[in-house]
Amino acid sequence: RTAANIFSLSASRLVSIATSVVLAILAARILGPTVFGQYAVVFVLIGYCAVFVEFGISDIVVREIAAGRKPPQVFVRPVVVIRLVIWMLSSVLLLVGVYLWKREILVPMGAGAIVLLAEGLYGVFDPLFRGIQEMRRLAVVEIVFSLLRTCAGIGALMFFPGLDALMIAIAAATIAKAILVFVFYRMRFNDVASTREVLGVEHLLRESFANFSWKAVSIVYMQMNVPLIALLVSDTAVGYFRASMNFVDLPTNFLAVLLSAVFPFLSGVHSRSFDEFADRIRWMMTGALVLAAGRTQ
Repeated sequence: RTAANIFSLSASRLVSIATSVVLAILAARILGPTVFGQYAVVFVLIGYCAVFVEFGISDIVVREIAAGRKPPQVFVRPVVVIRLVIWMLSSVLLLVGVYLWKREILVPMGAGAIVLLAEGLYGVFDPLFRGIQEMRRLAVVEIVFSLLRTCAGIGALMFFPGLDALMIAIAAATIAKAILVFVFYRMRFNDVASTREVLGVEHLLRESFANFSWKAVSIVYMQMNVPLIALLVSDTAVGYFRASMNFVDLPTNFLAVLLSAVFPFLSGVHSRSFDEFADRIRWMMTGALVLAAGRTQ
């Protein structure tokens, strides 16, 4: 079972990385550096809001289910309530901020808010499967989503070249991802109404706040380069920066996935271990890229 989980997660990671790189390369070529820079800004802002929507709850849910303290079904309603409230607040603030700062990306950011909602709802059910160590269903969802997102994105770029259409296509694929994981949830678990146990929202918020605080600081710090370049230089500079970073991210993530398949303690069953490992490799390769560029001058 452990080997199957490791293989499933590794396969889904590899497919996700490969399809993301293909879509990023095509987007950079078709959109051009300026619009591709705006694309990068949109996703960094979505990533910031996703930290708040997630609020560190997933790790708490996985821990509680894995320890056998609570049945998985009791977490659905409180997590949905928390994430919907935070999503509404963060989306309003995000759209108002974008309207005041970069009005030209308001429509893509609106589609990004839909992506944020769909990912948040997907995150309601993801930790339930992780807690009972059934990662194969999640792997299927991730693979289907990766292929669907890439095909939809390429179709949008080919027939309706522009950031608006691309973000709408990605939003549609993300909605399909949330629907698919919900279907798997209904197939695997009884409906939440079948259990009489009730879990309070306050309990989850108290437990998850400490986990959220360090993760928020980490994400903001790691992704600060894109908004800083956009503010201090231009969207075009962001586009060139993100295109060059693709050459770092691709081997970094492939190496991390392959090693995680060899060493089960880095298997990605708990995503933090995988991400921390990948970040170390990424920083080393970024430094090597800078040194190599300096020696060629």
